[in-house]
Amino acid sequence: MNDNLQSVPFFKKGMVKKMVKWIVFFIIGILLLLMLSTACLYYYFSHHKAKIITEINQKIDENIKGTVTIGDIGYKLFTGFPNFAVTLNNVVVKDSLWAQHKHTLLLAKEVEVHINLKTLYDQDEVDIEKIQINDATVNIFKEKNGYTNLDIFKPKPKDTITKKKFKTVLEEFALDNVAIVANNEMTDKLFSFDVSSLESKLNYTPDGIQTDLYVNTFAKSLSFKISKGSFIKDKRVKGMLAVVYSKSKNNISIDTKNLEIGEDDFDITAHFDLGKINPMFGIFIKTDILWSDATRLLDSHIFKILNHYNITKPIAVTCSIKGSLVAKGNPEIIVKAIIKNNTLETPDGEVTDCSFHGEYTNNFKNGLGYVDENSSVILTNFSGNYDEIPIVIPNAMIHNLTVPSATGVFKSQFNVSKLNQFVNENFVVFSDGDATVNLNFNVNIVNLKLNKPTFSGSVLVKGATINYKPKDITLADTDIQLNFTDEALTIQKIKYTNGNNTIMMDGKIANFLNLYYNDPAKMVVNWDIYSPNFDAQQFLAMLTTNKSAKVVVKDTTTNLVSNKLQSMLKKCQVVINAKADKMSYNHLLATDVKLSILLNDNQLFIQNGWIQSSGGNIAFDAQLIPTNTAYNFSANATINMVDIPQFLTSFNNFGIKSFSPSNLKGNLSAKTKMSGAMTKTGDLIDSSLDGSVNYSITNGVLSNFEPIMKVGRFAFPRRNVQNIIFDNLTGQFNVSENKIVIDNFKVNSSVLDFNISGIYSFGKGTNLEMTIPLRNPENDYKITDSIKRARIRERGIVLHLVAIDGPDNKIQIKWDKNWRTEDQ
Repeated sequence: MNDNLQSVPFFKKGMVKKMVKWIVFFIIGILLLLMLSTACLYYYFSHHKAKIITEINQKIDENIKGTVTIGDIGYKLFTGFPNFAVTLNNVVVKDSLWAQHKHTLLLAKEVEVHINLKTLYDQDEVDIEKIQINDATVNIFKEKNGYTNLDIFKPKPKDTITKKKFKTVLEEFALDNVAIVANNEMTDKLFSFDVSSLESKLNYTPDGIQTDLYVNTFAKSLSFKISKGSFIKDKRVKGMLAVVYSKSKNNISIDTKNLEIGEDDFDITAHFDLGKINPMFGIFIKTDILWSDATRLLDSHIFKILNHYNITKPIAVTCSIKGSLVAKGNPEIIVKAIIKNNTLETPDGEVTDCSFHGEYTNNFKNGLGYVDENSSVILTNFSGNYDEIPIVIPNAMIHNLTVPSATGVFKSQFNVSKLNQFVNENFVVFSDGDATVNLNFNVNIVNLKLNKPTFSGSVLVKGATINYKPKDITLADTDIQLNFTDEALTIQKIKYTNGNNTIMMDGKIANFLNLYYNDPAKMVVNWDIYSPNFDAQQFLAMLTTNKSAKVVVKDTTTNLVSNKLQSMLKKCQVVINAKADKMSYNHLLATDVKLSILLNDNQLFIQNGWIQSSGGNIAFDAQLIPTNTAYNFSANATINMVDIPQFLTSFNNFGIKSFSPSNLKGNLSAKTKMSGAMTKTGDLIDSSLDGSVNYSITNGVLSNFEPIMKVGRFAFPRRNVQNIIFDNLTGQFNVSENKIVIDNFKVNSSVLDFNISGIYSFGKGTNLEMTIPLRNPENDYKITDSIKRARIRERGIVLHLVAIDGPDNKIQIKWDKNWRTEDQ
């Protein structure tokens, strides 16, 4: 094999040695040439550096409105052969008005320009492989008057001499440790980024440039309105962006997937117009993110609002930001979110199993600007459980974030016992029954809390048991329908059962919500009440009684709700228009009952009362005022043709022990004005009565009245004093404390005539003067002349007796020793 190769001339031993030697010499020559070139370049830069820097500065100054200062210049030959790098050190770029605003456009420790050596010989094009800026600050500034330090770059001057166009091609651009600040005082915007690294390789197309740009930066400010704060403040932004510059569209578009902002990934598309009078931009963002992380990416103004709420699991969010790059104020911002089976945390509690679509926009109505006053939060298809109460909000909106208010529709169905967790247990207790809520609401939001909500719609309760603790009222198996309108709250279909009472109630409160929040003392609750069988004693005690109980506060929200409702019920006025088929009060039985009751500040006023009782009717007005131990009352009554025994029995004979209701028969008509007191159970306190009675008795019969019968045994043994018939008896008596003051009670009958005057006491102190003529008045009815009849009434022997206190609370009859006639 070796012999064969040796036979080939090329592989002869001498020829191989010569070839190796030539190759070595060639390599050495190239190296020497490079070393010589390097030495020459080094020598040239070393001896002409000042001149080069001066010429560069002069050339730049010819094309800008300002100054560029280069502290030093160097080169790097072997940074990617056949390229070499020119390094500009300590580069400072200032516009012509720098002395006024002090914002340096560029302050760079080092700027590297990598140039392809081969293109230096090209008369038409220079290929710049890469420009890299290291350790620099870029400060773009625009004053309120519109001046910007970017005006440093003035257009090239027109030249009548046609010059050959010279093309420069940049293939790669990079930043390393560069702070970029764009402060626009005219539009109140501030963008500030600390770029750790940025790398971009440019691909030139017929329509522009394409590049995949890698960025790793720290966002210090992305503020579209400085006073509102910054988006993505103090967040690391890292990822790859596909950037396209289109000459035909004259814009830049950006598309990125999984861009890291903070701890979350975002898909972003964007476009930015160039070279227009009003260049526009648009940014579209999509991500799945936790609420708490998302709020920290927003400006501080929005963060302060949203940070009071939280959604525990990640949510799908899209965000659209559109606006002008030069216009003042905020861009249009639209944020949309989809929440499914999540937990919403609010200052007032949690909503579990929560799902809804949410949208925020700062351009609710076109033409009103991208401002808080035109901003809205819109919720649709909201559902969840609030403390085990299911809630549905088909649509709702919070509008005007400066003075926010919320409107929407609220629906729910739940067992009424679930309401117990929201009210104090010593105020009201719910059990049994179901509630259906369908309300339109409108509520102001003050300091992120609902303030004075108003409603329209209905609340329907079926089969509920409700115990109102302060008055121990229990509504059992109750149906209630609440209808809210702008004008009033109407309450329908309440059935109240307690003891002997069964009451059906319908109510109305005019201007309810306004008065509830602002002036509950002016609220008037109008009730229409019907009862087939009405126990007035029990009902009045219920209206005026408040049970004392130790208040146990569950939590702040519950306490506020309970206190507000209790305060309203104490301050408001209640007007009750009552009708009853039958009514009972102690021993009083009545039918066809009609009355109006005014309850104000725990005082009870009865007006236009009317009942049928004891064979006649009674019209009355009354006032009942509670004290610590009893109820003080005052009353005016007109009594018409009542049966006297029934009437006296109904009122427990007014506490009189000396005769019973069966002793007096006939029909009573009277007008009375009386005051007194009742016990907490509604029983009359006899000793408290004070007032007057004007009476008229027809068809009267005094039966088995023991004081008259005692006199009759010795004075009228042959007369029937057991039944004394009289007619048209009229008179007046006054009641004071426990005494009845009788002024000339004059009885004309067929058996005897008598006069009574003096004091009758329910206790001690009875002193009644009795004047009894002994003549028989049996035929006096035949005398038609009333004057003549009165004149002969006391002819003959007349007894003068006195009735005083006797043993065993009985009346004792004696001769009136103190009586004297005028003649005597």
